[in-house]
Amino acid sequence: MSKEIIIVNDGSTDGSLAVAEEYLSRYSFITIINQHNQGLSAARNAGLRQAKGRYVYFVDSDDWLVEMQFDRMVEIADQHQADYLRGTVEQSDENSASQELTVRAFESPRIKPNQYEIMSGYQHLNDLLKDWFPACWLGFFRVKFLRNHHLMFNENIKFAEDTPFMTYVLSCPNMVVIEVGRVFYHYRLRPNSLTTRKPELSKLMNLLKVDKWLIALYQQRLNELENINDEAKMMLINLEKIRALNYAYIYRSQYLKYPEAMKAEVRHYFTDEVLQLMKKWLLFEVKL
Repeated sequence: MSKEIIIVNDGSTDGSLAVAEEYLSRYSFITIINQHNQGLSAARNAGLRQAKGRYVYFVDSDDWLVEMQFDRMVEIADQHQADYLRGTVEQSDENSASQELTVRAFESPRIKPNQYEIMSGYQHLNDLLKDWFPACWLGFFRVKFLRNHHLMFNENIKFAEDTPFMTYVLSCPNMVVIEVGRVFYHYRLRPNSLTTRKPELSKLMNLLKVDKWLIALYQQRLNELENINDEAKMMLINLEKIRALNYAYIYRSQYLKYPEAMKAEVRHYFTDEVLQLMKKWLLFEVKL
């Protein structure tokens, strides 16, 4: 199977460019893109613009691919004209002394190990919401699909950038998703990563940008629908739930951990409309 590896050096200062260049000297299918530090979304977009293959897989620099039979996965995607084919993830936590591996359950309750299921994006979005985890690195995407829908990462969002990308992907009408009952990816949860860093106001501001984006997407999808059948209705409900989950993250992982002065500064973002949305879809009580 032919392949290309695109390494985006987003202003690294740790010597990783020298490592990448050493691999470049040995393998003709590697390309390096150097750019000033612009963030994860810009780095992924740079790689996507360069991609020449039929499918693209976004791999973060501190993780790695586990699946060793991607030639077979590509055959399955080709056979069924999949726009997105994904597996699951194993995770190690470097904050933990044991660093034991945990494997995420399959999103679909209907598949077993080494089986696969073909479904709509609407259905997969619904399955994913049982434990919302919208990571883009769980599988690969058909490049033509992404380009036809003008799909790129939002470079104005520096945290939780996968949420708008994956929500847009899975709410596209008539898209084909294949979930495979196999582990594709190893994710490392590291000390002082963007995910584990202490709560800070910039994270909350980025999550509020995500909320504005989700509101706009809901209206766009509603306007696009000619017939609101049961699957489309499910998709619109799920877009509402994602808004609520985004605010759940704002509340639990940011707001509740702020000192009182910071809480007072941001409390006004929990408007009556937002509180009603959270009450409608979340299972816990919000106390400001």
